[in-house]
Amino acid sequence: MQGMQKEHFLVAGGDMRLIGTANALFEKGYDTAVYLVQESPFLNPGIPILDAPCFSDFDRIILPLPCSRDDVHLSCAYDNKPVLSDVFSALNDKQKVYGGKLSPYVLSLAKQANVPVYDYLKDESFSIKNAVLTAEGALTVAMQNTLRSIWGSSVLVVGYGRIAKVLANMLADLNAHVTVAARRKEALSWIEANGFVPCRMEDADEKIAKADIVFNTAPARLLNLRRMKNHAVYIELASKPYGAGFGRLDKESGKLYNM
Repeated sequence: MQGMQKEHFLVAGGDMRLIGTANALFEKGYDTAVYLVQESPFLNPGIPILDAPCFSDFDRIILPLPCSRDDVHLSCAYDNKPVLSDVFSALNDKQKVYGGKLSPYVLSLAKQANVPVYDYLKDESFSIKNAVLTAEGALTVAMQNTLRSIWGSSVLVVGYGRIAKVLANMLADLNAHVTVAARRKEALSWIEANGFVPCRMEDADEKIAKADIVFNTAPARLLNLRRMKNHAVYIELASKPYGAGFGRLDKESGKLYNM
């Protein structure tokens, strides 16, 4: 009996999550290549790094999370990011495409190209695991950049979705004083029940003046970072339109880190 032909995977993007994805596929025996990944000691040496792939040579394309940050370019660490429309125009209806946090524009490009596309962030199990990794990364950034210990720090977490819930628990385990801001009454009740200080979202801008560290997970312009005290740290975890303006902060008011 003739064996089934192996599927060819292209993993496109530049962060460690996609390097891990490529390694996992390769170890399972799939023909795997990567695009927009620099040489890395973490990438299996058997996986080829392509400078300009022919997308039609692959059966399945795995795109980053988020797929795009500006609805123009594919997310990656390079300055010469590929244009989304060019990527999708190179695909065909015999391929399957996977990406995270697919915007209506990305979905429209896939529809025009008649390419089946799947948003893996809609898988709840995946989303929870991604929230844990994101919270760990945010906590690491805070530890590396604050002038004081997390222990005993006053921390404001804005929003109470998946990432915020995991992050608040991690901070509490380190004995931080955690205040969590949310909109819904139900969320505020859960925040209090879980041992955190609840804060109405409309009052978050006042709480920011007392915080040593602020983590924002709410994609809404709610915060005035100029109210932050000196040497406080603000870490942006939200998607557009972000919580305070992506990459903007008065240097005398604190520091801004985007993830």
